[in-house]
Amino acid sequence: MGNEHLKGILLWISLSVFVFSSCVTESGRAQETIPPVEEVTISMLESLLDDGKPERVLTLLSLMEAGGGAALSDDDRVHLRERALQMMKAGFSEAIEEKEFGKARELFVSLTTLGVELPEWSRGRLFFEEAEVLREEHCWVPALMMLYRAVEEGYSPPREALEPYISQAKKWKYSYWLSKVSPDGGESLSPSSDLLTRYVGGVVTIWVDRGISIRQGVGVPDRAIGSGFFIDDRGHLLTNYHVIHSEVDPSYEGYSRVFVRLPSRPEEKIPAKVLAYDTVFDLALLKTEVDVPVVLPLSLREGFSPGEKLFAVGSPGGLQSTLTSGIISALHRPFLELGDVLQVDVPVNPGNSGGPLLDERGEVVGVIFAGVEDFEGINFAIPGYWFPLIIPRLYGGGRVMYPWLGLSLYEGESGIEVVEVIPGGPLDGFPLSPGDVITSIDGRRVHTLREAQRVLLDLGPGTLVSLDYLHEDKPGRIITALGERPERVAEWILNRAPRPVVFSVLFGMRVEKVGGGLPWEENYRVVRVYPGSIADEASISVNDPFTLKKWVVNREDEYLAVQLYIKKRTSGFLDAYLQLAASFSLSNIL
Repeated sequence: MGNEHLKGILLWISLSVFVFSSCVTESGRAQETIPPVEEVTISMLESLLDDGKPERVLTLLSLMEAGGGAALSDDDRVHLRERALQMMKAGFSEAIEEKEFGKARELFVSLTTLGVELPEWSRGRLFFEEAEVLREEHCWVPALMMLYRAVEEGYSPPREALEPYISQAKKWKYSYWLSKVSPDGGESLSPSSDLLTRYVGGVVTIWVDRGISIRQGVGVPDRAIGSGFFIDDRGHLLTNYHVIHSEVDPSYEGYSRVFVRLPSRPEEKIPAKVLAYDTVFDLALLKTEVDVPVVLPLSLREGFSPGEKLFAVGSPGGLQSTLTSGIISALHRPFLELGDVLQVDVPVNPGNSGGPLLDERGEVVGVIFAGVEDFEGINFAIPGYWFPLIIPRLYGGGRVMYPWLGLSLYEGESGIEVVEVIPGGPLDGFPLSPGDVITSIDGRRVHTLREAQRVLLDLGPGTLVSLDYLHEDKPGRIITALGERPERVAEWILNRAPRPVVFSVLFGMRVEKVGGGLPWEENYRVVRVYPGSIADEASISVNDPFTLKKWVVNREDEYLAVQLYIKKRTSGFLDAYLQLAASFSLSNIL
């Protein structure tokens, strides 16, 4: 289906061992590297405060407390901390006054992380106030999502304040939303073929015209076809990023225009505009000026079961309004860099990308985004339970930005274990070591990588968070400002990290450099292999020595390939050449 995210799946299947052959706005935060703590001076910190960066100062003060090394007196630290806190409190009050509740929520998290009490406010109330602003602007979809988040956080809005939301949710048949938010519960919708047929009218063909491409000396039309569906009555459509990427990808230099075709007007190409896109979850928000035939209701539920019947609507091969059915095959597949996906056997083909996945009540429980061409019945959808975290960001416009800590992690029996601290990331310089176990983030207990990702996705770049961990069974705590997640994490690592770190992160084996051999050779010894990793699948063991012979970075197909001359214990330490490849799509980076 032409999906970039699927490269990681296919590379894992076929290249792990191979023979070499040839209405929230864009934050725009720059990635800032933490200086060595011994280089930090009081004038540097004062300058950061003058530049309006109190969270940066508090991160550096936390680093000093964790590792020492900076020549600052206790009085200086107290003074700087108090000044930074006052700036953040003032920023919070200003954000409340200006009704910038997204910004206020980030500052609320930062201040409460530092122990500051804001008794009149809570996360839930801030979500509700943001919903109210969106409601007043008639941005109903993000407003409904924000109200849902408020209730999730334990906030109980007054009944009269709920009424307009409940009315809108009933109009669009958001039955799951109503069951969680409305005091009276939602109306129970029975499975109905008539309802499914009606919603087919709200699914469009996305048509991207890329002009003419030259193939073997002949000019041929360059077209991309996908699907999309209306999520409100103002002409907003949801589809996949990879369908429309030529519209927004700065590296694309050719002609590109996006159109939609309605089921009721199949011969007419209607211009559309890309308002926002999310490269992590492979989603995009489009807008077109038409009378919306029908709005598809979004479901936010998580309670799926393998075997549950589902329906896909789209334009496979350009055949508009095609309805197919199947079941959920598996849950929580980690095929995205953040979050997870549903595996389904619903028949989908090129052209289905971006189309809705419906349950028997007609609610959108996911967005089709990928299929494995060589494996029939293995297809994937982005689940609707991620919508409350994604859709409000999309309505903000531009590229969706996510935070990161700059950690490579392994999920084992003891919990989430640190594999590497990424050089240049937000935690570079902090006293975290491989083998440390992360126990909580932002005060929320985490035991799995999915739980940790969910906590992080709730926050924004620049927010101060606490991170609790165990080092040799001794508890520790760090406070740091979240960074802005690089658009291409693997390339970030390859451009900054030494090769032993890359071996850990991409191939799942910790190595140490050893002497011996020829002066120009790179010789290593394996000191740990993580279960389920590429190294583990290749039967590499602890203490296996190897020489790195080739190191090939393929940026076009997004993988790193290496050739090792290795003596594997499992092969009786016989010399052999081994080729490995790792996809750039990494799901273990937080």
